[in-house]
Amino acid sequence: MHARMLALPFEGSRDARSLNRMMQPQLARFGFDSLSYFVTTQVAGVVAGDMLWTTLPRAWAACYREQAYVAIDPRLAPTRRRIAPFLWEAGECGDDWRVRRFLADAQRQGIASGVVISLHDSPGRWVTVTFDSRVGLASPARREALAAHLGDLLLLAIALHERLLARPVTHRRHRRTERVLTIRERDCLTLAARGLSSGDIGARLSVAERTVNFHFRNIKTKLSALNRPEAIARGMSLGLIGTGDEAGDTL
Repeated sequence: MHARMLALPFEGSRDARSLNRMMQPQLARFGFDSLSYFVTTQVAGVVAGDMLWTTLPRAWAACYREQAYVAIDPRLAPTRRRIAPFLWEAGECGDDWRVRRFLADAQRQGIASGVVISLHDSPGRWVTVTFDSRVGLASPARREALAAHLGDLLLLAIALHERLLARPVTHRRHRRTERVLTIRERDCLTLAARGLSSGDIGARLSVAERTVNFHFRNIKTKLSALNRPEAIARGMSLGLIGTGDEAGDTL
């Protein structure tokens, strides 16, 4: 299929609802039930990111963030080692109990198999588009049909990526969150992402350990995080984690 034809459905789709509506015929054409778009990063060995758009209900996106599934989603892990599209199936995803929990939740949303497209956006940052189906890949005919359409799906993923890049919604949310966290809170979050304990952070910032813990209570509240690792993951996905040795320099 010509790239121009695959891009046509996105023209005029200026919000999530219209984009979802225009995507449904494309999913049906290739035999999928849903599609999701992720951005992930890896800093100091910690994987973070977010499901930035999906055709699935908002409740699933909320569950995905609450459970921090981005770090263990078996569809995403291989994208950090490869760029070629690949097929995946729930039954082939290992025995890790965290992955099994994700798969159980995902299957209730009709996610059992599909095709994963990886687009390396910048160093240490990956864009992933997943085309998902509620049925498995047991049929050789189904595998062959999907393999035959990998080129078309890649073009479709690129067209979707370009459309979502043109939407300023994500960037506005990042700026709002960045203003919510104080400079001291951002420094605490950055140092925690590097593996420092509250005591270590306190020594680095010349404050008491209890003050660091106070900042983290505020951080978790502001980022709607259940614990410190989730706060770090959300901070990374929102661009709130510093990349150099600047933490504490201005304090």
